[in-house]
Amino acid sequence: MDLFLITLLKGVFFFLAVFGAANAIAVLKIGELVRGTCEVPRRLGAIPYFGKMFFCPACIGFWIALAMSAWVVSPTAEFLEQKWQSIIVDALSASGVIWLIHVWWRTRPDPFDLKKM
Repeated sequence: MDLFLITLLKGVFFFLAVFGAANAIAVLKIGELVRGTCEVPRRLGAIPYFGKMFFCPACIGFWIALAMSAWVVSPTAEFLEQKWQSIIVDALSASGVIWLIHVWWRTRPDPFDLKKM
């Protein structure tokens, strides 16, 4: 396989994995086990200042991407000289990509809206 294609796929899968984990924690019902609800924050979501991060996909996505880039895979490791630089770039870019996907997903019409039928 071409090196460019491998690097591209690595980046796409990295961003999709981070988006999936961040969305599961911050938005989906399963994340309530970790964060509670907006009305009644529990567990990690109840920690002052720190807990608000668990309700924001881009915020929690930054930290998930930081850990994933450090210990699993880093899409920018081939392009940057220092490991810490690639970790920061991966985390910041993942946060931006997660925010863009989240905003797009929330603003699109709901295909399963049964009230329109």
